[in-house]
Amino acid sequence: MPYINEVECPNSVFTCSLESCDGVMEASAKGWLNLDRGPDGEPVLSIFGFSEADYEVTCSECGTTAGDELEHAVGSILVGAGGKDWFRG
Repeated sequence: MPYINEVECPNSVFTCSLESCDGVMEASAKGWLNLDRGPDGEPVLSIFGFSEADYEVTCSECGTTAGDELEHAVGSILVGAGGKDWFRG
């Protein structure tokens, strides 16, 4: 079972650019958490969105940062269409 910030995937498409490293690229970002009262009175926690400025794409093994193209692609997913939409998870 993956940790809360990991996703299980049979194949990794993006691997570290260093030939001597077998790590995979991971994206991380700070998110806003909403705390609501559920119908049964218990707390419900959900992620609202991510900051377009506070994200990074790095190798899981050595910490090498991703190239500009991959960083830009991940940023576009987080921000949405023209910065008007936010990713909601």
